[in-house]
Amino acid sequence: MAENGVIKSRLLNGKHDMNEVNGKNSDFSNHVKNGKFRHESNSPSMGKQLGIKGGFWTATICYLVLFPLLFLRLLKRLLFGERSIRDTSLQAYLLTLYGLSPHLNHIDRADSAMTVQHLRVDCHVVSTANPLAINSTFIDQSRYIFIQVAPHLSRGLSLTSFQTHNFTEKFWKRRGKNSGPLTFRPQSWFCHITLYTLVTMSRKQGVVSINPPVKKKPQGFTRGKESFENAPFCTAALTYLGFYHLIFLGYINMLFFTPKVAREQNREGYVPLYNRFENFYMRYVYRRVRDCWNKPICSVPGAEVVLKDRITKDYGWTFEYTGTETCCLNLGSYNYMGFAENTGPCAEAAIEAIKKYGLAYCSPVREMGCNPLQMELEKSIARFLGVEDSIVFGMGFATNTLNLPSLVTKECLVLSDEKNHASLILGLRLSGATVRVFEHNNMKALEELARDAIVYGQPHTHRPWDKIFIVAEGVFSMEGSIVHLPEMIAIKKKYKLYLYLDEAHSVGALGPNGRGALDYYGCDPKDIDILMGTFTKSFGSAGGYLSGTKKLIDYLRVTSHASCYASAMSPPVAQQILSSLRIISGEDGSLEGERRIQRLARNTRYFRRRLKQIGVITFGNEHSPVVPMLVYMFSKIGAVVRTLSARKIATVGVGFPATPLMQGRIRFCLSAAHTKEQLDYVR
Repeated sequence: MAENGVIKSRLLNGKHDMNEVNGKNSDFSNHVKNGKFRHESNSPSMGKQLGIKGGFWTATICYLVLFPLLFLRLLKRLLFGERSIRDTSLQAYLLTLYGLSPHLNHIDRADSAMTVQHLRVDCHVVSTANPLAINSTFIDQSRYIFIQVAPHLSRGLSLTSFQTHNFTEKFWKRRGKNSGPLTFRPQSWFCHITLYTLVTMSRKQGVVSINPPVKKKPQGFTRGKESFENAPFCTAALTYLGFYHLIFLGYINMLFFTPKVAREQNREGYVPLYNRFENFYMRYVYRRVRDCWNKPICSVPGAEVVLKDRITKDYGWTFEYTGTETCCLNLGSYNYMGFAENTGPCAEAAIEAIKKYGLAYCSPVREMGCNPLQMELEKSIARFLGVEDSIVFGMGFATNTLNLPSLVTKECLVLSDEKNHASLILGLRLSGATVRVFEHNNMKALEELARDAIVYGQPHTHRPWDKIFIVAEGVFSMEGSIVHLPEMIAIKKKYKLYLYLDEAHSVGALGPNGRGALDYYGCDPKDIDILMGTFTKSFGSAGGYLSGTKKLIDYLRVTSHASCYASAMSPPVAQQILSSLRIISGEDGSLEGERRIQRLARNTRYFRRRLKQIGVITFGNEHSPVVPMLVYMFSKIGAVVRTLSARKIATVGVGFPATPLMQGRIRFCLSAAHTKEQLDYVR
């Protein structure tokens, strides 16, 4: 109870600081420690998403029972709402709900020794200086909320004329399923609606001081338009019908015909390595369109790519190579800046690095050490991003997966975007931190989660969180959308949170100077606690980096598994990154980097505009080089990819489980190496 009181008082004063609440040193590096595995928001498996856990009859019974229950629950949410309010944090919740926290800060308990039935908390008394008051009390085992409003605020609302107008809302009590304290649900929302109206009026009249507005985006900046069109009802119905029909036929096939796969012998009592439904999905769904993926590449993946031809005579079970090759226009690689090439200054510098340093150091950095190129690269990245220091790693996926456990622990809370990359999700699972997912790019949902986390604290114990992190990406690789960074930074500053930004698909490809989402919005790099990026996209190489304060980077050098146990970065890889980085930043003395950035932006706008003109549905921001084209149905993914391949266009199809079932798509990745004629050929 005392700990919650500390949280409420500091929240109401607008001075909530995670370091002060926990009573710990303010240095970020002193907060970080290892923890055990725990994850509250694990992504459901494919079987769970489809409602299938067993065979055909089990699935049929699940559907007949599950759909009516889901419909009733949805109806209940629409009619009665879902928000519950805990007794210990009721006033803090109401105040933060309406944005009144900075100046309605006087909380006084009449008698802390009184029983919960007689508990009364007075937030304010109505006066000229304080026109709003929120009081709560228990009467006959029921919670009542009394809200008093000064007369000059309630004019025009057709209310009875008293010295102060009282609005009462009764809460009924119910015992929570997983916790001891009583929780309360509102019986009527009249009080909430009225109070919200009064607060809005008071803001206009200037009689109530509220949180100062934050500048959400720089002056003169216009965020690119984003489109996320929902599927029409007919398309949705046909998509579900076709998918379930395919699953039904798969179970019939499995029932009467032996699968063409090897069967393990003497495995009784062993735990299966794979989920049963995942095995079924790979054999009878993915196999039908397997020829659209995993194609052997025989050249540099630049503007064009050479693919080795293959055929299947048994519907995807096996493949045979024909001995021929096909040169295709490459719209599937993340070669944003066009540095995937075997000629030019970058390739020549990498060859010289091999002659001087060899291919690898065959030792971790903490044992044998690292080469001068890696040390120079870390300084160059920090200078390019405008931060104090950086550390580089040999693998981009491991940069997220192996470093997040060093930053967050089981006593930390992570607010994660629902569209985050698999490397972020895996890293958070390994860290053991509690994860709560917010709707994609929904800053209102993010702020609500942040408020609830501060007010309620940890589950069961209600102790304050050690740290609260926000984790998001700059450009989301499946959606083609750009993070709403100014609003996210405003929430971070308002609630004293930490921000981890993954710029894997945005660094080099976004912003007037190629510095990613920060450059795109014109934000200060110091507003981001941890900047992450990879060298596998815009730089045409391999590896990843983390950037931030020098204390943070020094801490990661001695605790990160990716730094302590992984081999040092290969010299030619580091030289390729250095050469491309000098071109992008203009340190080579030429304008080639600026021309590539402008060419990529021009190709992105042109390609998206042409797709819109022919009437297809695309997702994402108009400035994002990742362009998802929606086809919805799983069968259409295979049909479109095969048709494009026949016309010598190489691209990527993405479907369930990488995307939701209703959002199958073709993903185009644009490059500065593409010409206008090549993009016109695609259309």
